[in-house]
Amino acid sequence: PDPRVVEAAKDFVNLKIDAEDPSEPKMRALLAKYGVVGLPTLIFLTADGRMAPGGPVTEFIGPAELTARLRAISKKSFAFSDGGA
Repeated sequence: PDPRVVEAAKDFVNLKIDAEDPSEPKMRALLAKYGVVGLPTLIFLTADGRMAPGGPVTEFIGPAELTARLRAISKKSFAFSDGGA
């Protein structure tokens, strides 16, 4: 793993969902809720389950871009938790 990504991701909780079989109604609902149209997909959620700005990532992004996205989301999330300060 790229050390920049590891460092930027330390404040995130990683959750992997096996969505290969969307025939399950709960899985279909989850995929629809977050706009997943293909796999793999990276989705960043706020603590209350809202999708973080930037939408789902459906294409390959390198370590530098992933690090930048993680940092941007982290800054925005902390601003939300501080009442927008």
